[in-house]
Amino acid sequence: MIDISEHLASLNSRQREAVTAPDGPVLVTAGAGSGKTAVLVNRIAWLIGTRNVPANRIIAVTFTNKAAREMKRRVQTLLSDAPIEPVVGTFHGLCNQFLRIRHQEAGLDRNFSIMDQDDQKSFIATLMKSQNRRFGEITPQQVQAHINRCKESKQRAGQAEVYTERYGILEEMYKVYEHECEAQGRVDFAELILRTVEVMERNAKVREHIQDRFQHLLIDEFQDTNALQYQWMELFGGKFKNITAVGDEDQSIYSWRGALAGNLKRFEDAYADALVIRLEQNYRSTRPILDAANALIKHNSNRFEKKLWTGKKGGSRIRFMSANDSSAEAYFVANQIQQIEATGRKLAEFAVLYRTNAQSRNFEEVFGAQNIPFRVYGGVRFYQRREVKEVVSYLHLIANPNANDALLRAINTPPRGIGDVAKRHIAERAGEQNISYWDVTVELAETGSRWTKMQLFVDLIMELRKLTETRSLGQLIKAVIELSGLRDYYEKHADPTERDRVVNLDELINAGFAFVASSPAALETEVLGEYLDGVALDPGDTHNDEPEEKVQLMTLHSAKGLEFPVVFLSGLDETILPHFFSTQSNNRFKGENEEAMEEERRLCYVGMTRAEAVLYITRANRRMVRGEWQSFRRSRFIDEIPKRLLEYVNLASSPNTSELDDDEHDEVDSKCADWMGKSVRHKKFGEGFVTDVELNNKDPYLTVKFDRFGTKLMLAEFVTIVHD
Repeated sequence: MIDISEHLASLNSRQREAVTAPDGPVLVTAGAGSGKTAVLVNRIAWLIGTRNVPANRIIAVTFTNKAAREMKRRVQTLLSDAPIEPVVGTFHGLCNQFLRIRHQEAGLDRNFSIMDQDDQKSFIATLMKSQNRRFGEITPQQVQAHINRCKESKQRAGQAEVYTERYGILEEMYKVYEHECEAQGRVDFAELILRTVEVMERNAKVREHIQDRFQHLLIDEFQDTNALQYQWMELFGGKFKNITAVGDEDQSIYSWRGALAGNLKRFEDAYADALVIRLEQNYRSTRPILDAANALIKHNSNRFEKKLWTGKKGGSRIRFMSANDSSAEAYFVANQIQQIEATGRKLAEFAVLYRTNAQSRNFEEVFGAQNIPFRVYGGVRFYQRREVKEVVSYLHLIANPNANDALLRAINTPPRGIGDVAKRHIAERAGEQNISYWDVTVELAETGSRWTKMQLFVDLIMELRKLTETRSLGQLIKAVIELSGLRDYYEKHADPTERDRVVNLDELINAGFAFVASSPAALETEVLGEYLDGVALDPGDTHNDEPEEKVQLMTLHSAKGLEFPVVFLSGLDETILPHFFSTQSNNRFKGENEEAMEEERRLCYVGMTRAEAVLYITRANRRMVRGEWQSFRRSRFIDEIPKRLLEYVNLASSPNTSELDDDEHDEVDSKCADWMGKSVRHKKFGEGFVTDVELNNKDPYLTVKFDRFGTKLMLAEFVTIVHD
């Protein structure tokens, strides 16, 4: 037994309750900044150290490889660095491990290759061209979305009902895609989970083995799970039902990729005996920021009622600035940053958040003009950079001769005189003979002088394949870069920007050597396979640039999980935040639009709760749209924040924010408590009950839901409390 009582003592009572919960299903609804990661880490350590659960009988699921690595590290620290490793990973990573071991039961080639999202889209585009599909009638992105959506609903090609011509085209492309993936041994992200679920459902022996092995299952960011991932959870935790689900439906902002905020409610309904614990103490933000965020998110329905609070004292009002135009908005932000920086804040402590990537342009231009260093967060990740993907395509072709897409990318990279005509000829001949592109390339290379350049390419790949028997991964990557001519091509390029790509090629070699040091595989061919899996499943979060003294610019989606002392939440205008698509009225899709509006509100909530000490909200009366100025109304979300929490400022304002003391907060809370939930009577509207209270100049304004007249906003003096 390993004593972790000292660590448990540092947790609050709700956190300790979650960590030491008895066996059975546990649902932890964890508000922003409430320490949910600490709960998960301590629960794993408690199960191992106090309950003596073997580490290999615990499986924990996170949504990023970076989070998985951090969770493992923290568990080992809690257990005094004991050589204990629970199974921790992402859904995709865990499913990949499952399928590698059980590839035969899954009907997969032993050396199947994984496509990331970009590779999947590129693969679909190639297939559409081979089918003579015009991008005007349907796009690769639409086909990709259809395929992933079907798989997340457990629908194979041909199983969905075709009710329009466009849907028929999508289904036809799904059939072609599915056939080619099988032929080439390729698997996309959704397929990893779907194929795992299918094996678990139809193979009782495998299912019983897995369910017997894993005694405890923990899932982080449960609000981001989709329908298929929920089924995965039920299958893997189906025997013991010791499932700990941790999430916050108020931070569910990924419905566009299948996430279901309702999975938290679904869990509670499915496991009637579940212990439900709410984490409401926030360790990040000040009280005014939390009060504003609470007031905003209360307007969403179908959520677990919770109210974030903090033990921090004081805190400044939220500074709200409405600019004449988007340029003035950016200049205001730049001016405030410069003034606050002069008081001792570091530039890395500032974040500018926005709804869409396009909004960054004004800030980039103004910051450049004002000499404010900045970084656009979430740029092209390391393994998505062109020169890196070129090398990786060679590695895929070395590992898997059936990787048609990899061949098409590598065969003329760098340019070696094998153009689009030759590529089309390869594709057509492969289709006629039902063989791989590689087999066609070898055939053509052997036919004579017309294909001399193709023969050189075949010789190159064959030579590189032989190197896998004797060279380490780092040496193989170096050989690919040298023998392919990629290093020479970029070093001698006329464009200095292109020449700079050599730095990333060298970093790729470093990554290869570093991977070998951490890989458990014995054979070099196995190391290569593991490495390619990692490239697809973990495309660059270990290769981010080191933190720099720069202002961080990022979308609200990118900001989730991060925190900054000073946050500028920009673009609070109707049709921007909330976004245009959520504001459109369409009777047929009215319900969907209501859901979209709630997700926009959650996005705003996420943005507000990134701020630790100071929060700015900015907007503009007009913005340039497609070359013309257009007027904008301020976002409805601003009106959902109590006026007492806002400080209205202008371009010339100093950054000295006015403080709200705790006595003022307590007075407001007391007056609000006098009315909240009470039954009231109005002379005209009759009886109703109070659903919300806001103080404006210390006068209570009530939101009352009347029995006959719906919801009304009015001063408290116009109603009387109905006493039983």
